[in-house]
Amino acid sequence: MLVIFIKSCLIFHFSVSKIVLIKHIKYKVLSLKETKKMTLHEVLGFAAGSISMISFMPQVYKTWKIKSAKDVSIQMFILYTTSTFLWIIYGFFSNPKQPAIYMPNTVVLFLSITQVILKIKYDRRDKKAQKLKDN
Repeated sequence: MLVIFIKSCLIFHFSVSKIVLIKHIKYKVLSLKETKKMTLHEVLGFAAGSISMISFMPQVYKTWKIKSAKDVSIQMFILYTTSTFLWIIYGFFSNPKQPAIYMPNTVVLFLSITQVILKIKYDRRDKKAQKLKDN
């Protein structure tokens, strides 16, 4: 008897879940058809984020290419990385979410972390080379 009851509960659960899923899919299809155009405010946000994202690329590329980061301030990049992380959190948890803030800043965060890692790596290498020279 218990087995029959459990089976009937499962069948009911799956049929209700199927109805909810179908309604959800229909809603998503309808919302995809009703996509809105970006406002000027959103376009400006994405443009600013894209410029911020692109502005880090030359520094990271140069550091990687010449294998030296002696003229790069690690304090500035650590502060900037922290700031970028906070902007991502703000943009993601805003109501409504603001992809113009969190999407480009995610790339900037990756570039900032890469720059900090390169700075630490090359500074350690330079210190070891200097110690070997001194000895």
